[in-house]
Amino acid sequence: DATREISSNSIIAWNYAEFEVNYPSLKDQLCIDGYYIKILLDRREAPESLVKTSLVFFNNLYHRFLLPTTSDMKCMCLQALAFVYEKYYEVIGYFSDTKYIVSMLERTIDRSERDRLLMFLHALTFNKDNVKEIVVNSNGIEVLVDLMTLAHLHTSRAILPTQSNVIEYGSFTDREQEKEWHYCTSSDGSKTSDTKISFKDLKKLYADGVIKKDTKC
Repeated sequence: DATREISSNSIIAWNYAEFEVNYPSLKDQLCIDGYYIKILLDRREAPESLVKTSLVFFNNLYHRFLLPTTSDMKCMCLQALAFVYEKYYEVIGYFSDTKYIVSMLERTIDRSERDRLLMFLHALTFNKDNVKEIVVNSNGIEVLVDLMTLAHLHTSRAILPTQSNVIEYGSFTDREQEKEWHYCTSSDGSKTSDTKISFKDLKKLYADGVIKKDTKC
């Protein structure tokens, strides 16, 4: 028939460059330059295939982070940025927005975002010029010292292997009951509460509107 005749007399080639398969299940997945960020995070390191395009990928990922989006999406971008910079910092070089990242860390009240910002800042310290930016130009030391009191509230706090041989101090709920906090009672921070209160009490005061997002504790 005609189909066989055409096949026998013509060179048939598959135009694979225009071939595409759409997967509806991947529609909502964050993808930058052909890399799915969730896979990158699951592997907990940047792929070797980024070696020649790490700078472009890093900049595109950072641009995505800056766009208006959800807190979860920002956290994904921050963690991915940390993995990519930690592996390819020599190629990517100095990061010019370090001061902005420190200011975000100072302002955020989201625990997950705070922890991812700290991860990203740690990765940035692989470049000594970024360290100078954090310490000298961004008031980073003061911000980090303020956060030291919250180290035990890390959202993904690791359990050390040696901890299996010690007496457990208590659950997180028990530690919330400890009265070890003061909070500022004046707008300029010159006056503090007379008595110590627990972290649980702090959360209740925040829920009741007694302390606010900018209250120093």
